[in-house]
Amino acid sequence: MRKVPQLRKLNKRIIEEVSMHNIDDLTRYDIPESAIKCWQDRGITELLPFQEKAIQSFGLLDGKSLLVSAPTSSGKTLLSEIAAMRVARK
Repeated sequence: MRKVPQLRKLNKRIIEEVSMHNIDDLTRYDIPESAIKCWQDRGITELLPFQEKAIQSFGLLDGKSLLVSAPTSSGKTLLSEIAAMRVARK
């Protein structure tokens, strides 16, 4: 039973549904501007579609648990950094 093609189809649909937005928008979630500046200095200016979906649709910054499975170098670490910043501010 292989589910990889189904996951690819789901990932493609998620990517198509979500528009990218500027990383500066994270200030509305009480993410410190200093952290955002640090990410920008590393060249991160926009969230990828799955990162935005994790935040907006799956409640990553609302304290909900979330398991993210994505390829290496796809942006999972940034998601954990964003979540850690949110928790640290509470």
